[in-house]
Parts: sequence; C-alpha cells; structure tokens
Amino acid sequence: IRDHCVTGVQTCALPISGRKRTNRAAPTSTGPKDIGAAALPEVVDPEEEAKKAAAAAKAAEKRRKEREESVLAGLEELERWVGDVLGEGLAAFGPKATERCRRIAARLVDAKAPELAFRLDELPGALFARPEAARPEWLLGELGRIVLLIQAWRRRDQLPAPLQADLRRLIGWTTNRDELLADPDALRVTDAWTVLAVHEETQVNRLLRRETWLRRHGDGTPDFAVLVEHHPVTAIAEATYAPGEVIRGTLVFYPSAAPSRALLAVRDAVTTDAPEAALQGGHPGLDAAVKAGQLRVAAQPWLHPVPMLAEAHLGRVGSTFVLTSSDGAILPVVNGNDPALWALAGAGPDRKSTRLNSSHTVISYAVFCLKK
Repeated sequence: IRDHCVTGVQTCALPISGRKRTNRAAPTSTGPKDIGAAALPEVVDPEEEAKKAAAAAKAAEKRRKEREESVLAGLEELERWVGDVLGEGLAAFGPKATERCRRIAARLVDAKAPELAFRLDELPGALFARPEAARPEWLLGELGRIVLLIQAWRRRDQLPAPLQADLRRLIGWTTNRDELLADPDALRVTDAWTVLAVHEETQVNRLLRRETWLRRHGDGTPDFAVLVEHHPVTAIAEATYAPGEVIRGTLVFYPSAAPSRALLAVRDAVTTDAPEAALQGGHPGLDAAVKAGQLRVAAQPWLHPVPMLAEAHLGRVGSTFVLTSSDGAILPVVNGNDPALWALAGAGPDRKSTRLNSSHTVISYAVFCLKK
C-alpha cells in the first residue's frame, strides 16, 4: 500500500504498513491571514508610558524616604550607645566589646544600615589586634569617627555631592558595576598602574575581602587606586594580579571626596615590564607621607586604610618592628612581632627593606604601607 504526501511543490511516496490510513479532515480556514498586520510593532501610548514612569519614580522616592527615616532612627540609637560606652569608661568596654558591638550591629541591620553594622561588628577584632597600650586612643578615635558620621548624616544636604556619596556608601547604599560604568560623571583615568600589594582578610560575614592596591605611573590625582573583590571562604579564587605587574588601562572611580576605590573598565595589557616605574627613588620620607595621608583624611574623615609610599628602612625598637626614615619619623608596624618580617628586613633589623614582597630580589628604597 502506498500513500502520497505533498509538501510544497515536492511529492514523495511513503510506504505504510498495516491497516489503511483514514484521511483526516483538513483544518478549516477562517480567511486569509494578514501577514502585514502581524508584523506591525505594538503601538505604545506615550501618555500611558509617562504615567507608568511617574508611578515608578514616586514609588522609588517613597522607598528612599522610608529607608532614610529608618537609618536616622538607627543612627540615633547608635549615638546613645556611644554615649553609654563613654559614660562607663573605655577600660570597662573591653571585656564586653564583642557582645555589645554585636547587639548594636544587629539593630543597624534592622535599620537598613548594613555597612555601618559591619563596621561595628568588626570593631572588637580591630581593637584587640592593637597593642594593649594603644587600644584606648584608637577606640576613642573610632567612636569619634562614628559620632562624626552621625552628625554628617543629619546635615547631609549641606555637604558636597562626593562626601554625600561617601556617607551613603559607609551606611550601606551600594553602586553596582553597571551603574558606575554608565555614570557619565564618574572619574575615569587612563594610565599605567603598578600593582603594589594584594591584601586579603576574612571578614566576620565569612567572605574573603581581597584588595589590590595600585600606584599610578603618571602625575596627578588620584595617585593610588584599590580594586576590591569578595569571595566565599569556601571557594576562594586565585588573585587576578601579583605585586610588580603593570596594568595598562582605564580605571573608573567610585564617587568620593578622596577617590581610591575603582573598577578596571578597560584593560589594554598586563605586563611585568618596568615594574619599578612607579617605585623609583625621590619619594618623600615618612613624615611627609603621613602629612599627605592626613590631607586625604581631611577630605574624607572615614578613609581607612590610608595608602602611603615613602623612602624608609625596616628596623626594630625592642621587640617590635618599625619603619624609620631619614627625616627622623618612626611608624610601628601592626603585628610587628611577626617573625615573617625578618624576610623583609634581610639578614638583620637595620637592613633596608624590599618592596614588601619577598618574591622580589631587587632591593628598593620605596616602602608601600597602609596606615591604619
């Protein structure tokens, strides 16, 4: 038995076994299709679209006001908390620091201020990482910066736009990569950048924070930049860049009164050619570098840490490692009792340091550090 199937203008014979196929009725057509009408784009009503946009903007403004009111309530509670700490005395704070900071941090999360909550949650660890004699002064300074932030938030409308951006970031507003790259007013700098250091630390939220610090080859500001990544501690990615590499490309900086954090928008090349270009001699001593850092802090009081590049030596005072320079300035090194610092000092405590990276064999007079 053979049946025929007609497709277009071609005819093919299909063998069919078994019972004879019954012909099915062809679907009835209600009329010719209007192909031109089907291809027409959907008609957009400009008035209706304008109404939708206005409604979305109104809803966004409402959410913004609600969050700002919630943040203000949380900051007022934080201000009372700081007053209680000062009233009881700094010495009494230490034994209860972790518990008290965790409680106020939880309240700030409820108030929609997550970044400030994270800062309070990390405060005890930062406090106890310092020598015992230095803790009261550091704690008083940190509490002062928190109070300054609270006061600045109340007067945020009177502050310059870059400082307002700093405040919002410190409290917990975020700017994602696409938003930053699409911002026509964002600061863009095209130059060569030497990787000075890669700093990693595990945060209390079980994320690894990786900072890649860069030094600009050309003149002008910003002269430092930092690329920040976050990774789960269970799936840590290898570092993208290594100290000594040179990145040629364009950085886009987050809005700030003292821009440093940036995104690498365009990467033309990564080389190890002339890695010393940004680290040649002629850098200031520690005293001048600290003053330059103070100018950064004057522009953005909550800047932390403060990058510095200076000509210095690595030595010891007692059992603690310190940086010294020809201008007589001395800076203690955090965790200065770490034996690994001997690798930087060479064979003895009075030898000049390398570029804070033991994989380099070239002795450099330039020392890059993060002042905390």
